[in-house]
Amino acid sequence: MSGSAQTMGLHVYLLQDNLANRVWWKRNDQGDSWQLAQVDLETTGPFKIIFEGRRGTTDQSDVAIDDVSLHRGRCADQTEKPLDPSVDITTTPPVPTTFRPEPPATARPEVSNLPSVEGGAVAPHPICNLDCDFERDLCSFDQLLTDVFDWTRHSGSTPTAMTGPSADHTTGSGHYLYIEANGVSNGDTARLLSAECSDPGPQCLQFWYHMSGSAQTMGLHVYILQDNLANGVWWKRNDQGDSWQLAQVDLETTGPFKIIFEGRRGTTDQSDVAIDDVSLHRGRCADQTEKPLDPSVDITTTPPVPTTFRPEPPATARPEVSNLPSVEGGAVAPHPICNLDCDFERDLCSFDQLLTDVFDWTRHSGSTPTAMTGPSADHTTGSGHYLYIEANGVSNGDTARLLSAECSDPGPQCLQFWYHMSGSAQTMGLHVYILQDNLANGVWWKRNDQGDSWQLAQVDLRTTGPFKIIFEGRRGTTDQSDVAIDDVSLHRGSCAVKALSCQKNSHFTPCISPCQPTCKQLQGPPNCHADEECIQGCVCDDGFVLREGVCVPFQHCGCVDSSGKKYHLKESWYTENCSQKCKCDEDDGVGEIECGDEEMCDGDDVCLLNEAGNYFCKSTEFSECSINRDPEYRTFDKMKHEFKGRNSYVLVQTTGLSKNQPDVYIEAFNGIANQDNSDNIHCDNSNKEEQLEDGRKSDSDEDSDEDSDDDSDDDDDDNACMQLRGIKIRVYNHTVEFRKNRKLVLDGRSAHAPVSPAGGLRILERSSLICLKTDFGLSVEFDGESRAEIILPHTYKRRVGGLCGNFDGKKNNDMVKSDGKQAESVKEFGESWRVMEERRNIT
Repeated sequence: MSGSAQTMGLHVYLLQDNLANRVWWKRNDQGDSWQLAQVDLETTGPFKIIFEGRRGTTDQSDVAIDDVSLHRGRCADQTEKPLDPSVDITTTPPVPTTFRPEPPATARPEVSNLPSVEGGAVAPHPICNLDCDFERDLCSFDQLLTDVFDWTRHSGSTPTAMTGPSADHTTGSGHYLYIEANGVSNGDTARLLSAECSDPGPQCLQFWYHMSGSAQTMGLHVYILQDNLANGVWWKRNDQGDSWQLAQVDLETTGPFKIIFEGRRGTTDQSDVAIDDVSLHRGRCADQTEKPLDPSVDITTTPPVPTTFRPEPPATARPEVSNLPSVEGGAVAPHPICNLDCDFERDLCSFDQLLTDVFDWTRHSGSTPTAMTGPSADHTTGSGHYLYIEANGVSNGDTARLLSAECSDPGPQCLQFWYHMSGSAQTMGLHVYILQDNLANGVWWKRNDQGDSWQLAQVDLRTTGPFKIIFEGRRGTTDQSDVAIDDVSLHRGSCAVKALSCQKNSHFTPCISPCQPTCKQLQGPPNCHADEECIQGCVCDDGFVLREGVCVPFQHCGCVDSSGKKYHLKESWYTENCSQKCKCDEDDGVGEIECGDEEMCDGDDVCLLNEAGNYFCKSTEFSECSINRDPEYRTFDKMKHEFKGRNSYVLVQTTGLSKNQPDVYIEAFNGIANQDNSDNIHCDNSNKEEQLEDGRKSDSDEDSDEDSDDDSDDDDDDNACMQLRGIKIRVYNHTVEFRKNRKLVLDGRSAHAPVSPAGGLRILERSSLICLKTDFGLSVEFDGESRAEIILPHTYKRRVGGLCGNFDGKKNNDMVKSDGKQAESVKEFGESWRVMEERRNIT
């Protein structure tokens, strides 16, 4: 495990009784050499071993394994030759399955618990002990392997501001479980599985939950797992208030069951969801003896809702652009060995619903319940049954999977089926995978609306042994994304194809790009890859695009700018660095681009670049770091310090930036003030702070009670009167230096303001200041003598270091050294950011 990426990892799990328990793990760089790992396994029956490699924050996260072996007995008993002392031998006992290390606890004032049950706790369950307050461990609960990340056991406040509880529910100073939203993506889920309870009949599940944060779509779901089927019994979405809430859920059980708690990450990292004090009681919740509760307490007893698990990402599928014609001569002879044919008139035939998906396919007759989507009748008879995915009750991207019985006939096969995909939703889809040797490979797919009619699909399969077929339906952006299939059949041999004749304004090609645009998807299907395997068929001529099966002039669907980028009709966008706002206007059915200079970002908005490479304006707040002539530093988090150093020091250096976020590096040149006779500087620290010439009010009255943190053993230079002599800024691949008397050096050459060396970067003089400004909100001002001010937008919070602090909103931890550790004095803090030649070369 060698590489600079953060969060890359290698995990080992022991799989027994369908439960995966983690027994060993490593995170981040472990050195550029092979390391030995030995893990003691405690097994009670048949088991399997899972090796899981995890990609880190960058592509420098290749993880490798080799020479795997299993031996009877304990690792310590194995006879071995003496090993090189540099080899890392780890004999690790089983540890709880927590993918992310627990963040350090931070003390918060106790919160008052909600009213307790009258007479104390409800009587414990006579058979099943699922009660847990998470004070010591996870009790009888286990982390599920098939989710995206894990629940975290924690005490105190969660690391992310404005979300999560400040204390546990049980005592106010104990532990609880929560999902840490940093490091995962929108819609990712963490699942917790209880031990099995074998007590049939009515049960009351009780727990406390905390859901506070501004994120959308964050959620908490509870499922009951019986007979390998998971049914949703309770759920909450989005912010529920900054307090612990009580939930009581009536469970109707008919045999052994387990309970699943699923936390879902929302649109931002302000989506920490927490649970505490889980308990299970025999009988109905209404029968539990309780005190009257405060009306602010949310007690929810909710009927079952559709399951909303999020599966692992599917294998990349190869799209098919045109439907192949039907086989000549009617139906093909049935398969001599494998009977996978099904018209769904009576049941699912040899197909099964997969448990590890999000929801299930529905067998149905007639029109689907949602208007403007789905078929109005089946394909077989017009009055029979078909399968479809019901988009109501599930979320964008949720999937339903159907698995066939196994076919043991190697060689070429032809899979044939009819599908219906009609609706306005984006990203809805139908994928077909072939499952061989426990690997699923995509062999066919369609995305978005394909017209309100049944379409024939024929897929050539190349099989080398036993295989199964998976049909996966994917819900789109709206509930108008019902996808249906019917009349599935498998035939030995290749699919027969008639010669293709192409319509007007199109031509035949032996290789159709997987990213072929349509009128609805001018950039091609989402997530397509141009290097995927291509197929032959008809494509529209240059200047034309497919709309409802017909090739029409591109201008009837959108606009093309000077760089060749395509836009839909009525779509608006910003040009480079948000210098203009443009729109694809429709004039007599033809798209025309209209741009205006007055549409630049307004007020406190900043110009940013999203992952798709498009510019957009975002409203944000700003914080400033200032250096005054004493010198006195005031960090972004408003901590004051008086570091005295006679060298160059890093003021701001970015780290851990998101994709397309510009790097910023700012360096200060310090020197002794009296080295120039023109400097009339008082160094007794008694004169009042002066304000910058632009009229910004000094903050000298704020934090006036803060003490200087300087060491008493500073050397003579530290006691001398130091002064800021200049500023160096690196941004947008340019180096800008502000020197004494407001002299400007740009990329090593003398220059004069105003000047704009790059789009989104301007240097100008204003009153007695020289200023640098960027479109993404960075501003640097220098008076040419000894005072400077740096302003950064809050999009850079927790992503900088230097003498201006770590910008995390807390001034009591601003003295973070360049190695990431807290300094014990101002001098140690400042000297850690001294500019060495190596740092200059790196930055």
